[in-house]
Amino acid sequence: MRLKLSAMALAVPVAFEVQAGLDTAVFLLAMVLMAGAFIHASVQRADAFAAIGGLQKQHWMGLLAALFLLTLLLDFLGGLRIFTYVGIGAALYYLLDTRRGLKDVSEGPW
Repeated sequence: MRLKLSAMALAVPVAFEVQAGLDTAVFLLAMVLMAGAFIHASVQRADAFAAIGGLQKQHWMGLLAALFLLTLLLDFLGGLRIFTYVGIGAALYYLLDTRRGLKDVSEGPW
């Protein structure tokens, strides 16, 4: 019994190290995704956003910049991760859906 408890007590610091590593990986992934989506949105033509419908260029850039800053400040300083996950979702939506629509408008569907 005593050996089992001491083994469990030794596993706790390892679990915290794994959690800290995963949190850091998610934070870095969020920063890269949001920065990439912001840069892509900034170099696109504004009229292309109007052609595909949905949010306009300035709305995408404002949303991605605000989520980037909130993630940077709140996740890094305070540990509030909700904005990190919302930022990942917004960046993925932009990169997977809006970017494809922009590509179809500018180059054609083929």
